[in-house]
Amino acid sequence: MTAVVLFIQSCDPARILIVRSSNKPNSSVAIYANKNFRSIADADGKEKEQVVIKIPTNETPVKRDTAFYFGFGGWAEDESMPEFSRKIDSIIISNNSSKIILNKQEDINAYLLKHRRGLFKQVLIIKEK
Repeated sequence: MTAVVLFIQSCDPARILIVRSSNKPNSSVAIYANKNFRSIADADGKEKEQVVIKIPTNETPVKRDTAFYFGFGGWAEDESMPEFSRKIDSIIISNNSSKIILNKQEDINAYLLKHRRGLFKQVLIIKEK
């Protein structure tokens, strides 16, 4: 008699936000968020009131991906996504031919929901097109 052992490991994937910009001239992605987005301190150790993520930065004007991790599980449409999108004040995506400005919560939430990827919808990608 052969014994079969079934081992099931429960492992939720990490929720990831990827901010991506190409190396095209005048292309960038900027996210303006409140202090609940990420706990980032100034050089003096005081927590910042606003978080600004801009890709590419002035120091790295080439194609750049920056990833941020936000716990485990997918970006659920009815749970984690609305909570996360409330932490973002605006998203500005620009290139030579256009500029998209999202500054209403409904628009930010809809954009983020549309840009979920992965088997468990665990990856959000905000990118310049």
